[in-house]
Amino acid sequence: MRIGMLWYDNSQDPLSIRVERAAEYYLHKYGQAPNCCHVEANAALVPESVGGIDIVKSSWVLRNHLWMGVDRAGG
Repeated sequence: MRIGMLWYDNSQDPLSIRVERAAEYYLHKYGQAPNCCHVEANAALVPESVGGIDIVKSSWVLRNHLWMGVDRAGG
């Protein structure tokens, strides 16, 4: 994924809820559903996917941020 939406969410909600909230906004704003979401490498309890969105731990994503978009390779 080269282009995406950076989403900040410092709520205490589980990661799955935060990903779903960001994905809903992404769909509304860009007219297509994301299929990939990068999260901080140190995040705890990270599922492999949420609602069809692949979750990837990345060292360059800051705490409480999600980098979400469409990965043409599928992940």
